[in-house]
Amino acid sequence: MTTQVEKSDTRSYEILQYDCSTWVAPKRRRRFICDPSAATNYGTIYLEKQAFIDNVTGLKFYGSPYQLEFNNWAFNLPSNSIEIKQAWSQISNDVDVLLTHGPPENIFDKNSLGLRTGCAQLLARVNIVKPRLHVFGHIHEGYGRIDSDSTIFVNASTCDVNYQPTQGPIVIDLELKDKN
Repeated sequence: MTTQVEKSDTRSYEILQYDCSTWVAPKRRRRFICDPSAATNYGTIYLEKQAFIDNVTGLKFYGSPYQLEFNNWAFNLPSNSIEIKQAWSQISNDVDVLLTHGPPENIFDKNSLGLRTGCAQLLARVNIVKPRLHVFGHIHEGYGRIDSDSTIFVNASTCDVNYQPTQGPIVIDLELKDKN
């Protein structure tokens, strides 16, 4: 995620999703992503099962790389397993912006074969936490935005099913939290 402070005292976040290629890339690339100095030097914060609170906006972010089993990719967990339930239980109840690799069940999770691939346990946790924004990807065919009563859901996959960057970024404006 890259942050930029503009003169209007708003915050812009570029949410970056890393696919499996990140984990098999040369070690120096992974070191850059996980290196804490990236936040200071480049405005980049890598979230892996952890939270970040923006000290300007007060927004709390939580990022998790886990997804339901898919091929032999990194961060796979079995559906309906204790492990995946434990992974989602790490999401605290006060998260404003939730970042996950995969989608929740029945929300932008239909693949090119017409199969629903989202995670029921993730949806259950999102329904409890009610983050203001949930950004995910993984299912490139599911690109889009939908607003529910409490959460804006965004599948931010910029690449299509053929891994071509054909889908533009989705911009979301969130009102700042009341600091009182």
